[in-house]
Amino acid sequence: MQQTTLNEAVEIMILFVPVLGAKEKHVEPAMRYLQGNKVHYYWSPDEEVMRLFGHSIGTDIALWDFWALYAAKNSWTGEIPPTPDFWQHQLTGLPEEQRLNIDEFNKQIDKSLSRLM
Repeated sequence: MQQTTLNEAVEIMILFVPVLGAKEKHVEPAMRYLQGNKVHYYWSPDEEVMRLFGHSIGTDIALWDFWALYAAKNSWTGEIPPTPDFWQHQLTGLPEEQRLNIDEFNKQIDKSLSRLM
């Protein structure tokens, strides 16, 4: 397994949800892939949080294979999460131009980090 050093300015939150047979017991084994004091794992037993993230980008779709970047200034203060500064997905029913492209996502991460320096 390749190890990656995380930039201290980066906070990672991973939300596991019960899609495609996922269960809470699957969270702990998956945690070994990305570790650090700024990596946080969560389990949501239903679609409520997924729907809230959908509302944050203007859709009623419950988001589960969703990748989002937020500036440090963003915080979740209301019922709905803040709108991401950049997002991509791997779902049906969302804009094709927002489909996950890991090279583009990495460019956006670099762009966000450069603003911090």
